[in-house]
Amino acid sequence: MKWSIKKISDEAYFAHGNIFGGFEHPSDRHSEWVISNSTLKKVRDTTLHHLLTINNTRISDKLQKLFDIGSAFHCYVLEHDEFTQRYHVADIKDATKNTVRIGINDFKFIENSYASIKEKYPQALDGQNVELALFGEIDGVKVKCKIDKLNITKVGNRYTHVEIMDLKGVYFDSYKLKKTPNGDRWELRKMLSNNSYDLQAYFYTMLVENWLESINQHCEVSFSLLVASKDTYQCQKFRVGAEMMETGKMKFDSVWKDVRDFILFGKDRLIDEEVL
Repeated sequence: MKWSIKKISDEAYFAHGNIFGGFEHPSDRHSEWVISNSTLKKVRDTTLHHLLTINNTRISDKLQKLFDIGSAFHCYVLEHDEFTQRYHVADIKDATKNTVRIGINDFKFIENSYASIKEKYPQALDGQNVELALFGEIDGVKVKCKIDKLNITKVGNRYTHVEIMDLKGVYFDSYKLKKTPNGDRWELRKMLSNNSYDLQAYFYTMLVENWLESINQHCEVSFSLLVASKDTYQCQKFRVGAEMMETGKMKFDSVWKDVRDFILFGKDRLIDEEVL
């Protein structure tokens, strides 16, 4: 399987490799599973065996609302001109509109966060290389990730640095989190790691490095989080450093062998587990 990167809609991305749709026993279709960061996180938070056996793919109304707000936030920031084509702002559902409804208070966060980003990080709003899907293969396993924005620095046709930028709306204020006396943002790093953003940073970086190698480009790849507080609407960009990358690698390594063996050999490779 060749590595490919292209602009793609949320619907197309999340449908790609969906082994659960219309099948009673998704574990029988192991070779068709395309592994994403969210899959790795779910396996780590539960177990691969549990993920396969529950076979519950219905998204709750609450989770769907959060997903819609997140998608609207990304659209308003990264694809600003397309927002009104996909969303409308209202507290009451309008049956005459076929766009996704975003509540007024939720839109306040989106609008004010956009203003903060525009003031501090205008380069994030240039509309270049946004909402990209990257597909490839590692150890014989199909993998994918959805990149919010890719900043590519180059000299002529040679890439000199690639920054993966991921946009997050969070329920805390990064400025209020404690630092060590030498300025280390340990509390923020711990909070981000608790949400497995370190796993995402490691996985995305690995996929982008493989893609770059496939197109004969060799340069530094970094991963940055553009964090918007849902309390203050203020945004701050953080570059993920070596410590978070290392914990992300540890999380990846803790689940990858089971995932790889399942994809290549099927459910017979799963170890029988006792249910507690």
